[in-house]
Amino acid sequence: MAVYRSGQDEPRKTPEERRQWLADLHKGLDEAKAKAEAEWDPSMMKNEPIGEQQPKPKQGPKGGRYTEAVTKDGVPYRRYF
Repeated sequence: MAVYRSGQDEPRKTPEERRQWLADLHKGLDEAKAKAEAEWDPSMMKNEPIGEQQPKPKQGPKGGRYTEAVTKDGVPYRRYF
């Protein structure tokens, strides 16, 4: 029993067999690409953060910047920075 380069128990493919094998491979890849494009949803490309969004900074009466937040107990407060 001979061991071939690929480590399998079969002889190497002829160039014609190799071309046919590659054509079949590309055909399968083209079908998979077409299926993926058909199932693609543009809403998947939105750049929105997952989970909690960052609060927008607001301007205080004297020019200070702050964000409004809520504690675990539900008490609202301003976080100045």
